[in-house]
Parts: sequence; C-alpha cells; structure tokens
Amino acid sequence: MEQNILPVILGPTEHAYSYAVDFDKQFGMECLIVAQDYLKMTKYSSLFKRYEVCPNIYEDESFLNSLIEVASKHPKQTLILLPTSDKYLSLVVKYQDELKKYYKLNVPTTDQFNKLFYKRNFYETCKAFNVDIPETYVHHFGDPSFNESIQFPVILKVDDSSTYTESFEGKQKIYYLNSYDEINETIQLIYTQSNYKGALIIQEYIEGSDTTLYDIVYYANQSKKAQFISFAQVLLQDPELISVGNYLAMISRYNKTVMDQAKSLMEGIGYQGFANFDLKYDKKDGKYKFFEANLRIGRGSSYINSSKRSMSQLLIDDLIEEKSNKLYYMNNKVLFSFIPIPLLKKYINENSLHLEVNELSKQKAIYRPLKYYNEKSLKHKVYSTYRLYVYYKKLKKSAWQKEIYGNDDAM
Repeated sequence: MEQNILPVILGPTEHAYSYAVDFDKQFGMECLIVAQDYLKMTKYSSLFKRYEVCPNIYEDESFLNSLIEVASKHPKQTLILLPTSDKYLSLVVKYQDELKKYYKLNVPTTDQFNKLFYKRNFYETCKAFNVDIPETYVHHFGDPSFNESIQFPVILKVDDSSTYTESFEGKQKIYYLNSYDEINETIQLIYTQSNYKGALIIQEYIEGSDTTLYDIVYYANQSKKAQFISFAQVLLQDPELISVGNYLAMISRYNKTVMDQAKSLMEGIGYQGFANFDLKYDKKDGKYKFFEANLRIGRGSSYINSSKRSMSQLLIDDLIEEKSNKLYYMNNKVLFSFIPIPLLKKYINENSLHLEVNELSKQKAIYRPLKYYNEKSLKHKVYSTYRLYVYYKKLKKSAWQKEIYGNDDAM
C-alpha cells in the first residue's frame, strides 16, 4: 500500500483503542484521536500519533471547524474519519458532504440514520422487513399517563440516547418495571429531573439471563454492498445500572437465518457503513428479537478482528482500495472478554458454556480488547490491568442482577 494513511478517530474510549490496535496489527499505522477531553485508556497508549483536544467539539460549528483544522495539519496524508459514539456519528452524518472534502469516510445517509438510530423508527423499519421485535409502545412528552395493555414486567428506555446525557439521581440506561405506577413514576422522573424531552420506549421484558443476549456486527461498503456480518452470544454484561447493555464477554457463533434477517433489513434500506445490533432469544416462541441498532462499531464489536475481515481491513478495502468483496459470514469461534477469564467463569452457571470457555481458553482462541502485544506504554498496561480487576468488585455488587434475578450470582 503506497498511500500515507492516517486514521482519525473521534472519541477517546475503548472503541478508539480497538481501532488503534487493529490498524497497528494489520497495517502498522498509528492513529490520531480527536476528542472533547482525555481518557486514560487512550491517553496512556503508545498507539496514537497525537491527541487533539477540542473542548467545544460537540457544538456544530466547532465540530466542523475543528476537523477541518485537523485535516489542514496533515495535507500529505489520506485521512480516514472514524466516529466512535452516537454523538460523534450524528455530527459526521450531518456534515458528511463537507467532511468528504477532507476525509475518507463511510457512514449512513441522513435518511438511513433516521430510520434506524431512533428506536421508535427502528421498530417500524423492522416491522416493514419482517424482523422480529418485542411488543413495543412509544410514549411522548406531554402524553397522558401510560395505560396501554401490556404484560409485566416491562423495560423502559429513551428513544434518543445521544440526548440523554445528564446525570441525575435514579438515572438508569434501562429501567425494569413491574406496574403502571412504576412506569408513570419513571416517566415523571426522566422528564422532570433531566432536560430529556424525547420519546420513551416501553417494551415487554423478555425473560432470560445475559446468555440469552446476542450481538450482530454488519458492514456495507460505499456502494451499499454487504461485506461482513457476524453473530455472537453474550456471556456477561456490565452490571452497573447505567452501563447495562455493555457486553463484557461473548462467544462468536454462526446463525445464518438470524444474520440474514439483519442483512435483508440493511440491504432493504440501502444502508452503508458499520452497524451493531442487540438481540435477545425469546424462549416463548423460539425467536431472536431485535432490540436496537448502533450505527457504528460497538464497545464489544472488536471480536470481529479475530476473523478474516477485521475492522481496519474492511475500511481499507472499501475507502482506500475501493474493492467490493463477496459478503463474509464470520464463522470462526472466538471468546471475547474484557475481564479475566477466572472471573468470567465464576459468573457462568451454564455447564455447557463453562466447558466451552475452558476449551477456547486451551485453544488460545481468545480476543482480549485491552491487551495488545505491541502496546509499548507501561503506564497503559498498568492502567488496563487495573481496569480489568475492578470488575471483581463491580460484579459482586451487581445491582442489575439483584434487581432482576434476586441475587448476585444468578446469571
């Protein structure tokens, strides 16, 4: 590859580190971070060429000007722009026509974004393409008290997570509720204690432990041709109430029927770019129900880097080489884990999964997103190790598991 390429990553989180690891491993490329502030996870790393801090980057005008200024500092390099959060993605989508003068990028169009990013629209789009979803109701600010016929317990969550950013007492990412009183009290809590005034999603709760959750990663190139799709079973998710939905460990699987549901949906709307789906297996009818789509790489999506088509390879093939490949269904099995394997095994109660984790460990078929052999920073290694073992304490105090399952260890 003759071009001098610089990946420019928007955001300082684990997502950014996963990108940096893969670009270094596959192509020996350093990355640049542009973010509102520093985070130790990436600040301490040796994999980043530079760290551009832009305090007002979330403001529209500042966002565009900051990225044009960054591009002006690298006139002889081909820049690839990679958003890692919903807020950054929404801004890139909004200004993509202008940004394409300076950067190579592949994100959804505004129409595609609107159809999938907002949960209420996502469920309507799923229905149009016969994709299975839970029973769902939408509640808008100013609506009367919720009294629709629904079976308890239910889940309540916001429609637009990018604007649900304020901290307040009682804030949760997902609320687990058992009565109409609890639903209406939670609606009042969100609308009175925060600036969020968007729609709320009220949805049937599908019973099952973390191991009934599943993840799909999808990528379509600039020509809207599907290039990659994966399917993985969750073993454990983050136990903190504000972080539920962040997966700590998964095993990649192969289920073409479910993968093709996602493929049909995305091809049906002509989607382009990365997407990440959250699903749950419903034992009542034997179907996998789609919960939401993240229109970017997810926090745990880097397990795909253990396949024949890693994140960076997909991007280089598409944005630099302009190649369109045959759709690749990931079918190699790998254990992905943010946390130490002994801790993971402590919280897996299903014997078959316990045996599978042991076997994959023996085979060294493990992807550890925070551990990388070419990371040269001792400070980063110490910090990453500290982060891993913090989960011993977090999982022991698991409020989410206590609330739903009744004790710390019920998984």
